[in-house]
Amino acid sequence: MSGNTTRTILRNLKLEHDSAWQQIHMKYNKFAPTIDTPLIITDPYRCNMLSALLCFRTESPAQISITIGIGDTQTDIAFDFSKQGQWHLDHFIPIAGLYPDSANKVDVTVSYEDGTVETKNYTIQTQALPDVPVLMPALGKIENFEYTEKFDLMAEGLTFMAPQSAYIFGVDSKRNVRWILQGDYVNSEWSDIERLANGNFLISFGFL
Repeated sequence: MSGNTTRTILRNLKLEHDSAWQQIHMKYNKFAPTIDTPLIITDPYRCNMLSALLCFRTESPAQISITIGIGDTQTDIAFDFSKQGQWHLDHFIPIAGLYPDSANKVDVTVSYEDGTVETKNYTIQTQALPDVPVLMPALGKIENFEYTEKFDLMAEGLTFMAPQSAYIFGVDSKRNVRWILQGDYVNSEWSDIERLANGNFLISFGFL
């Protein structure tokens, strides 16, 4: 092979996701987490440092809802995972919308099939956002430009943005970064991000 030969490394992100999910199940089976001693995995798929996976088993079938925040009720984010007629013993709850470099409060409501309700509170510590000026979003004010901030006009939950020179990220109603797509496969040439009907995202990379 000559010194000028270019090698192309192809990656299958679906296989990497499936491998991570298999590792999660192995940990779950090993530790047998309960609602009092849950298994909490931060950044479970190595693509969003502001996410986690909350895993536990309940003694009877239940449905789960959660609220995520740090005490500011205006920016709390809630998710309801209950579905009509679906009750589970094993729970793998995705946590999205954590604050960076913070002790996040996650309030969990467990609604059992027999009508009883139980609440639990967990804390998830996150790291600071990566110090990568080229890829990190800059949310500072624009110089020589007058404008008025109106947080009440922001949509509830997260607003997603796809700048061409930074990671794709999501902010809450007060402009706090609460979601970020990162990884060694991410470049700085994004084209578009689209939310699908099933809640997933369709993202196009800016390279051929």
